[in-house]
Amino acid sequence: MINIYIDSNVIVSSEIRAEEHHQESKKFMNDVLSNRDPTITFSTSVFTFLELASAMIRRTHDKNKTYSLLYRIKKLMEIFNQPSATNTTKKYDFFYEVS
Repeated sequence: MINIYIDSNVIVSSEIRAEEHHQESKKFMNDVLSNRDPTITFSTSVFTFLELASAMIRRTHDKNKTYSLLYRIKKLMEIFNQPSATNTTKKYDFFYEVS
């Protein structure tokens, strides 16, 4: 079983075109959403919603974009394992480790 921890910054970068790693983040998140491999699971922090809202407001200054992201992310959270308060697995920077 492979568990991939996704940091909230990856999710935010996938949504904001001006972000440095937007294309990589967008592709990665699309791969996450389309994953059908039962041996791969995804997890994130229990604080992801708060972090996403804060980051989107700071970076876009657009309340509607923030609400839109949170609404869409609700569906993404359904595919994650139970979110955890701490990351007990080895953390990778997906730009270098995901093949």
